[in-house]
Amino acid sequence: MELKPVYEIDSIPIVQELLHRSAGSAILPLPVFRRDIDRGEFKAALIVAPEIRRDLVIAVAGKRRHSPALEIVKAALKSAAL
Repeated sequence: MELKPVYEIDSIPIVQELLHRSAGSAILPLPVFRRDIDRGEFKAALIVAPEIRRDLVIAVAGKRRHSPALEIVKAALKSAAL
């Protein structure tokens, strides 16, 4: 499948509506449309090439003390990223 991006849309509900109208395709994480796929409303295909990477960040106030919960989340993300 050759991709020819026309729009970049930052609204999941709008992407869902466009897909329900058969108005194209989308590249999104599988969990976003898992129910639609399970109901047979959408099809999914794994992209194997080129490899797709994404960066995740946590933004926190620099001058505030970090809570124990935030430290746990940060450690989990660092561990998962390795």
